[in-house]
Amino acid sequence: MSCCNPIVIPFYNQSSSTVAYGPALQSQFGQAPNINVTYWDGVQYVQAGITTQVKFTGFPVTQIDIDHGGVSTGLIKIG
Repeated sequence: MSCCNPIVIPFYNQSSSTVAYGPALQSQFGQAPNINVTYWDGVQYVQAGITTQVKFTGFPVTQIDIDHGGVSTGLIKIG
C-alpha cells in the first residue's frame, strides 16, 4: 500500500531494532509493508546493504524485527 505518508523511525548505535506494528499501522500499510533502512556513513544516509535482515513476526503482523548486521545508526522507513 502507498496511501499514506511514510513513518520514519531513527535508531542510534543499535545492532537490531524492533518496531511494534499494531492495528493503526496495519490499517495504513497493510500486512506486507515496504521497509526501507538507510544507514549514516558519517556524511550522509545510504541504502542498506545485504547484511540488513527484516523479519515480520505474527499473523497478522504485530512486530517488525530488523538486524542491522552490526552496531549502526540510521533510519527505518515504513511506507
